[in-house]
Amino acid sequence: MQNQQMQEEQIESQQTIHFPTTHQEMFEKGVELTFGMGKKEKINKIKAFEYFQQSHQNGNPFAAVFMAYLLWEGNEGIKYDIKEAERLCSQAAKSNTIFEMSTKGDSMAQFSLGFMHYHGLGVERDYNKSFSLFLESAKQGNSISQFYVGYSYLNGYGVGQNLKEVIKWWKLSAEQGNAEAQYWMGLSHRRGWGVKKDIEESVKWLTLSAEQNHSWTQYRLGEIYSNEEGEKVKKNISKSIQWFKLSAENHNSGAQEALGEIFRDENKVKNEKESIKWFKIFAKNGNDIRRQYDFGLGYLTGRNKFKKNEIECLNFFYLCLE
Repeated sequence: MQNQQMQEEQIESQQTIHFPTTHQEMFEKGVELTFGMGKKEKINKIKAFEYFQQSHQNGNPFAAVFMAYLLWEGNEGIKYDIKEAERLCSQAAKSNTIFEMSTKGDSMAQFSLGFMHYHGLGVERDYNKSFSLFLESAKQGNSISQFYVGYSYLNGYGVGQNLKEVIKWWKLSAEQGNAEAQYWMGLSHRRGWGVKKDIEESVKWLTLSAEQNHSWTQYRLGEIYSNEEGEKVKKNISKSIQWFKLSAENHNSGAQEALGEIFRDENKVKNEKESIKWFKIFAKNGNDIRRQYDFGLGYLTGRNKFKKNEIECLNFFYLCLE
């Protein structure tokens, strides 16, 4: 009886959730929720932003830079806001903490300052400085910097363009569980960028990223399974819908529109109610007014495989006016 009680207490303790308390813990949790990093907890950029906010309010200047990163990126429920990103980085620059820790070799400080120079946020845009900082940080094993070293080689920012170096650094980052790097490794193998085109290898990397809740990776897998992309990756509409739904629920507008299209296509999975639902979600997310008008026109005329529906026609036309 005592053994059973001890086992139950052990299971109970394992299920206890540890909530971050210090500003450093909050910051680290925010990083995990932004990039995945192969951790148990999946990407959630809205939660990540909240943790960064709390850390920033407790005096962590690095949190301000990572809030700026999410605002600059403008994905997965975080609205693009370059002015606020600039304000946060300017505030971080004034503290001098990032500059001081960067010169002492702190890899996260080097990444943060590199990010600011790369995008010209809070400091002057300087690709030579950003590349140097990313490289110093990446050599210490910082997976975010490793990704940015690869990205710098891709664009030729601060260094000559070199696709072999791009793949080298992205792979190092991806192997550490960085979901963004895994996404780009998958895309590279799908397109044949710097590596041999290999759809199986592409799906392997994309799946690792998608399972961490990376919305654009989930979208790409939905795209792959909705088409025929090689003998060993067959068209699979059920899988396509599964990945598109996960992506759409992560606020990915491309996936929301794709679901609307799939559910109105009689050659795939005809479901008018589902089609309207996803088109509405896509339209209400403030997407292209031209698309909202096209949806309204489709429901008015019945063209492009739309089923005539005057009520839905008016709903979409009203969205154009908001």
